[in-house]
Amino acid sequence: MTTTTFSIWDSEDQTANTPVTSVQVRLYSSDGTSFVTYGVTDSSGNYVVDVPDATYWVRFFKPGYAFPSKLSAAVDASAASNVFDVEAENLEILPPSSASNLCRVSGYVVGAGGQPRQGATIQFMLADLKHIVNDRPITASKVSTRSDKYGYVEVELIQGAFYEVVVEGLDDQVFVSQVPKTAAAALVDVIWPYPARVSLSTTTVSMAVEEVEVSAVLVLSSGVEMPLPVDAPLGAVSFLLQPKSSDENVATVSLTETTLTITGIAAGTCTVSFTATGSYAQRFPALSISFAEINVTVT
Repeated sequence: MTTTTFSIWDSEDQTANTPVTSVQVRLYSSDGTSFVTYGVTDSSGNYVVDVPDATYWVRFFKPGYAFPSKLSAAVDASAASNVFDVEAENLEILPPSSASNLCRVSGYVVGAGGQPRQGATIQFMLADLKHIVNDRPITASKVSTRSDKYGYVEVELIQGAFYEVVVEGLDDQVFVSQVPKTAAAALVDVIWPYPARVSLSTTTVSMAVEEVEVSAVLVLSSGVEMPLPVDAPLGAVSFLLQPKSSDENVATVSLTETTLTITGIAAGTCTVSFTATGSYAQRFPALSISFAEINVTVT
């Protein structure tokens, strides 16, 4: 048996030698017909395994990365090294649009088996025709895009505009989405954003037994700020975010679209926290979402 190491690095950050952890590594016979063994990379980006001297066909998998489709690894105890360096292409670095008024929306889609889905169609229909871009009015139109053989989708949309989106396989549903005012955005976050953070005007409040208002703006994972000024499923902040006081005997809280009202009840201290209600498209593995908190002192 020969100790063999597969060392996996992020190809976008070669100078820093950033390791890629939790990559699934599968070894097969050289002709790919017989499975040999399986493991995952550690915190150093390494998968170390003892195998008989032979030539192996090696496959790699981790969401968000692309790997060589067929790496041939010749393991030989007499060789100077049995360390195989593998570059992982980071698919989450978003390419920006070259036009100042457009956002390049990109990402990958998969089929029911988790493999790249080729030929999937996504259609974007302008839902709001009140925009004028470079002194030119926007007319009703539709943009269609199809995923390539790698499942990759890329389309350029107008920054800030609203689109009705129809995804192949979900044709009975229309998703209303706002494109962020950025040069690049992730496809999944444009169509299915989740509550990412709360932008607060302050995280410390000292008050008497009275009402105090704090600006609290919910920002979606796409970078779009709530509320959306259209009749969309994510149009109400209350669908996505719930404030809570750690001690309602000290202070209670209520949230409108962009304002958190804190009502002092009695002297003491408490913490105002926020939780996501779950009224957004669920992801697997599940997201771990945390928000800023407000420390309240009532005098």
